[in-house]
Amino acid sequence: MESSVNRDACAPGERVPVPPAASGQERTSWRKSSHSEENNGNACVEVRFPRWRAVVMRDSVHPDSTEIPVPAEEWVSFIHQVKFHGF
Repeated sequence: MESSVNRDACAPGERVPVPPAASGQERTSWRKSSHSEENNGNACVEVRFPRWRAVVMRDSVHPDSTEIPVPAEEWVSFIHQVKFHGF
């Protein structure tokens, strides 16, 4: 099954940051960037990939708070913006 993720979201030669679940690997555990501990480990979000073409985010400080579902296409766009344009 082919993903509908916008493969133009990355610069030529860059790997497309497709959620792992899109390749058949379901990830239900929460993950956060290893970079989150460098400055302020309390200022980050955690993500998990519960099913194909889906990403769920939550606040790492308040893990019992609302979970935010995000379509994979929007996740790819977000990662591109962070990686190439910063915040």
